[in-house]
Amino acid sequence: SIGPLARTVAECAAADAVMAGEETVALVPLRFAGLRIGIPPGALFEDTEKEVSAAFERCVRKVELAGAYLADLSIDDLLADLRGVTKRASIAAMEGAAVHADWLATGATAPVDPRVGEPLSRAAAVPATAYIRVIHRRTALVAAMDERLASVDVLALP
Repeated sequence: SIGPLARTVAECAAADAVMAGEETVALVPLRFAGLRIGIPPGALFEDTEKEVSAAFERCVRKVELAGAYLADLSIDDLLADLRGVTKRASIAAMEGAAVHADWLATGATAPVDPRVGEPLSRAAAVPATAYIRVIHRRTALVAAMDERLASVDVLALP
């Protein structure tokens, strides 16, 4: 995941802090002048509706006029790597399968929607060694993403 989605920067920051196990801190307003905004062209924009894409473009042009610096920031390689290592099952599905292992092991009809139950059932068959390898790779990818994002103040997406 790129990060939380919310209506405001403060809500995103609060959600990010919770997911990272950190305390929330008061945000300091920043001026657009001098702000470095990374825009990741490629995969994250492929399925963007035309209206959303146009609105995003208008928005980034306004902040650029206000003095922000816009920069293409390619992250497709990192996203592709994560997709590759989670091909068998997502991390969430593997962890969910562990939580729900008891009823999954019975082979009984899942007490959840099939769109949830089927991925959990597939993930339950993934060996723990594969899960551990995925977690190690994710850790390396998080470090690589942190390094990539160090050149910008904000990663902007529609």
